[in-house]
Amino acid sequence: MSKYSVQELAVLRALAYYDIFRFPLTTEEVRLNAAVILSQNETSEILRALTGKGCVESNGVYFGLKCSLANNIVHRQRGEQRRAAVKDKVQRYSRRIMRFPFVEAMAVSGSYSKGVLSEDGDIDYFIITSPGRLWICRTLLILYKKIFLLNSRKFFCVNYFIDTAHLVIPDQNLFTATEVKYLLPVGNSNVMQQFFEANSWTNQYLPNKEESRAMRTDVPEKSIGAKMVQSIFTQKIGDWIDYRLMRLTLRRWKKKFPHFHESDFDLNMRTRKNVSKHHPQGFQQKVLDALEVKMKELETLNLQSDNHGSQTSNSAVR
Repeated sequence: MSKYSVQELAVLRALAYYDIFRFPLTTEEVRLNAAVILSQNETSEILRALTGKGCVESNGVYFGLKCSLANNIVHRQRGEQRRAAVKDKVQRYSRRIMRFPFVEAMAVSGSYSKGVLSEDGDIDYFIITSPGRLWICRTLLILYKKIFLLNSRKFFCVNYFIDTAHLVIPDQNLFTATEVKYLLPVGNSNVMQQFFEANSWTNQYLPNKEESRAMRTDVPEKSIGAKMVQSIFTQKIGDWIDYRLMRLTLRRWKKKFPHFHESDFDLNMRTRKNVSKHHPQGFQQKVLDALEVKMKELETLNLQSDNHGSQTSNSAVR
């Protein structure tokens, strides 16, 4: 893409990434999601230049790739309305999760953390547990969902767990960097701050984006029942039970998702003592692959534009 500068490519990649989610961006949002350091004035100038080149369009507020903006604005606005309608419920469920045994900190992730709620309505939670008790904690939360929420994940999708002794996210790419940077912490800001510091690698991908502010900073007190469970499983038997729950879950997932190759299984269904990741749709790789397709389309558009410009120039000379 010789026609585009490094800064223009960074802006185009930000727009292309969110175009996958049908999410047009404001000037400031473009800046926050660019992979190079930019001021707001620089971002505005780049967007004007790209609009002039015909690969970006704007309605004066939002920017998006050519030919997708109008419908995507409507899509975003509807997502914002869905999010606003469930805000109080998300707050309640978040505090409820914080009261569970061995939950040290948590955050809301997924579309909700970006300011919208996707059409499927799932609310995703990222949970940090006490060391060595991740699988007990996860099992208790899953049992709560199955028994009291009738196995509905609509407002209770607990799909990523790590523990306080292993805070670094191993999959370091634009997708995971975006998810980390946009997490909405709920309670225990000290642990969440440690998590963000441990994942400072995200600045390589989003150097302009600061971590999100906490939805709530207070830490709700554990219930008497939660304290009793923690006391019981603090003993050595807790180590054995936690391990057995991990092995049981791993066997069940291996049987349920036989289509995954080993590397894909580890990426999407990571099952270790210090991490549980349940992403059976393989969404991370799908998004990254879709992004590369969009960038290649922009490259093709760029080459066609260059060739057309060359032909026009040659015609004028003749």
